[in-house]
Amino acid sequence: MKAALLLTLLVAVSDFASVSAICSGGCSYKCPKINFAACPYGKAGDACHCCYVCGKGPGELCNPAAYECGTNMHCAHVYGYWYACKKLE
Repeated sequence: MKAALLLTLLVAVSDFASVSAICSGGCSYKCPKINFAACPYGKAGDACHCCYVCGKGPGELCNPAAYECGTNMHCAHVYGYWYACKKLE
């Protein structure tokens, strides 16, 4: 049990570190033009929280540090070190 908790914590920290490394330059890039009406799950922030992108839907794998799930969803722990978007209850 303690080993599983430690592994989950290490994965979450490494995910946060990888997102932080990607975004270390701040919002120095141009956001893509997206027709959000065509996004089935609404919009979500990109990994750096600089732009909006189409959000991921229920069951799609996600990174809890990136806030990439669609409207009214969150990135939930599913099993082991896997996370997936899930509707808020």
